[in-house]
Amino acid sequence: MNVLQNIDLTDKNSFGLKVKADYFIEYESVEDLKEILSSKQYPAPFNPIGTGSNIVFTKDFKGTLLSSLLKELEIIKEDENEVLLKVGSGLSIDEICEWTAQRGYWGMENLSLIPAVVGAAVIQNIGAYGTEIKDVVYAVQCIDKETLNLREFSLEECGYDYRESNFKTKFKNRYIVISAILKLSKKYKAILEYGDVKTRLIDRYGEDSVINENLTPLQIRQEIVSIRKEKIPAGIKTAGSFFKNPYIDENILYNIRKVAFEKGFGEPPVFEISKELYKIPAAWLLDKAGWKGYTENGVEVNKYQPLVLVNVGENTEPMAVVQMKDKLIQSIKELFEVELCVEVELW
Repeated sequence: MNVLQNIDLTDKNSFGLKVKADYFIEYESVEDLKEILSSKQYPAPFNPIGTGSNIVFTKDFKGTLLSSLLKELEIIKEDENEVLLKVGSGLSIDEICEWTAQRGYWGMENLSLIPAVVGAAVIQNIGAYGTEIKDVVYAVQCIDKETLNLREFSLEECGYDYRESNFKTKFKNRYIVISAILKLSKKYKAILEYGDVKTRLIDRYGEDSVINENLTPLQIRQEIVSIRKEKIPAGIKTAGSFFKNPYIDENILYNIRKVAFEKGFGEPPVFEISKELYKIPAAWLLDKAGWKGYTENGVEVNKYQPLVLVNVGENTEPMAVVQMKDKLIQSIKELFEVELCVEVELW
């Protein structure tokens, strides 16, 4: 167990904001975690933190940040069709993606290069390129902050929805994830319909590779990694996707199409979720509203992917991020009558 007091968090949040925390504790076992939670030495609240890639600090953190070093990765059950994999809360998602893809297990490959650890991933229900972590979650194991008892949640009990789970709502601040059990397939299960993944794979391996289901999880992983690196170059200070892609009804869709026609934006890229519900990329809305590349007070709307906000300043103030967020939400509301919702955690 490593205890740090009054620590600078600049290198512990991917947005690179210069804030501090009362305590930052790395724990290596469940026993360590229970000791921390039961001790009166450390101030509440006790918030888990992974890579800090989905968090934007709006001020110094008054409390104790908990960083898991639980990194087990083991097969606990296997048959000819699937495998159950137990993974520790401090293990990086990309490490799991690589490990499973190399062994031909299907399910994680589209999540490659997402900068998250297991603990954050199963709370946030991370997703990319047509896959969400809920698609492979079998169970999530947690420690109850109040009782210190172990509790296992089934997939149904996790209550997953788009970038949501019961850990963010009805169980918020009650449990700390220590591990998850993932169910992966040994049978061909490629998901290629999102973005230009299929087109790029056909260009690289030929159309027969898709038609005849000859692709491997590793090939898809490698293409996803390539795409993500092109969109978000390494080294930039960002929390990733700042907003969720909005779900809209037919009335809002009609208005968006009307605005797009009047302003020459072209046909909006809409995905049908159900008969009366649609999803539209927040990046398209922000791009058409003219925000791509806009910079103010050290915060940039990324010029390649406007869904991403970037810290381009030397001493960017946390409130500058909040102000940019508010400005973007108001702009999209006024132009399209769409309410953008924040995907990152604001602390």
